[in-house]
Amino acid sequence: MTINNEFPLNFESAKNYQLNLERKLNEIGNKLSKYPKGIMGLTPDHIKQTEEWKSNKKDFETAFFKLRTFNSYFTKQYKKERAAERKALIIKMTLSTTY
Repeated sequence: MTINNEFPLNFESAKNYQLNLERKLNEIGNKLSKYPKGIMGLTPDHIKQTEEWKSNKKDFETAFFKLRTFNSYFTKQYKKERAAERKALIIKMTLSTTY
């Protein structure tokens, strides 16, 4: 995989970048969830044909693709750092629950 110039070069900035991508995806997802749903929970076709819904759906798909692409890069690039972070968290939780 080639490294995308858009991605951050260190672990902390990569985590912040990931958080920002997740926030953006959630914001767009909230916009989509405000549209009325049918009995089965699906968006009716007449709503899907509006330009506003199409625009929001396209934005959601773009944000989702960016997050998915970044997560693929992030998990491979920072495997050791993520493992060390999880290990430190487990140790912290273990120490805080001991008497």
